[in-house]
Amino acid sequence: MTGAPESDPQAMLSLLGSEHGDYKNAVQWFKSQGKGQAPFLISAFNDTHTSSLQQARIIETLGELQDDKAIPLLAKSLQEDRWTWDAAQALGKIGTRAAEAILTQKLRDPRLNIVKECTKALAYFKTETARATLQNLLQHTDAAERYYAALSLIQSQPERAVETLRRHLQQEPDIEVRQLIERFFSKQ
Repeated sequence: MTGAPESDPQAMLSLLGSEHGDYKNAVQWFKSQGKGQAPFLISAFNDTHTSSLQQARIIETLGELQDDKAIPLLAKSLQEDRWTWDAAQALGKIGTRAAEAILTQKLRDPRLNIVKECTKALAYFKTETARATLQNLLQHTDAAERYYAALSLIQSQPERAVETLRRHLQQEPDIEVRQLIERFFSKQ
C-alpha cells in the first residue's frame, strides 16, 4: 500500500483519491475496519476539500461496508448524474429493505439514467418484492428499461426468471431484448 500507515483513516482517504489502482487497497482497508468507518467516510464525503473522485470512491466504499447509516447519503447521491451508478450499486450492496425501497421508489424518476441504474441495482436483491418489481418493468414502454429489467432478473434469480421471460419473449418487440432473453435460454 504505497507507504500509507495501515491504521490511519486519513491516509486511506487520501489513497481513495488516487488515479491508479491503489485506491482499491484503501477500499479493502476500510472494509476490513468494518462499519465503524461509515461515519468518518460520510463526514469526508461532505467535506468541501474532498475531490469528486474521492467522493465517488467513498460511495463505493460505503457500499462495501454495507452500513445502513450510509443510506441517506446514497439516496441523495442518486440524484447527482456523476454518482448515480455508484450510489445505486452501493445501495444494492447494502441490501436492506430500506435500500431496496429507495431503489424501487427511484424507478418513477423521469430521468432514464436513474431508472436504468436502479433497475440494475435491484439484481442484488433476492426478494419477492424485487422480483415483482423487475417483472413489472418488463412492461415498460422504453426498450432499454425492459432490457435492464430482463438482465436483472437473469442475474438475480435465473431459475425463477425462466417462466416469466418465456412468456415475455413471445410479446417482446425489441430485437435486443429478445436476443438477451434468447441467449439466456440457450445457456439453460
